Amino acid sequence: KDEEIAKVHEYKERRLESLIFDAEHAFDEKDYENAYSKLNKIIGKIPDTHKEYINFVHKLSLCILRKQDTKILANEIENELSES
Repeated sequence: KDEEIAKVHEYKERRLESLIFDAEHAFDEKDYENAYSKLNKIIGKIPDTHKEYINFVHKLSLCILRKQDTKILANEIENELSES
């Protein structure tokens, strides 16, 4: 039983990582309209458990901030997250 729960958890983690990867690369093309449509599709696939959702949104915000070279703000958010 515990092993099954662990497998499900691991799957969710990998799924989240792959969604974050997709999100990070949504802006690679510099075609922002297309990027936002991609992000909306990705966001639609987010696991809806509260904690995972919040975690995803934070990571997504961070990678978008980094893409926009606002690294200082990204670092501030990262620090806040690690303190909480």
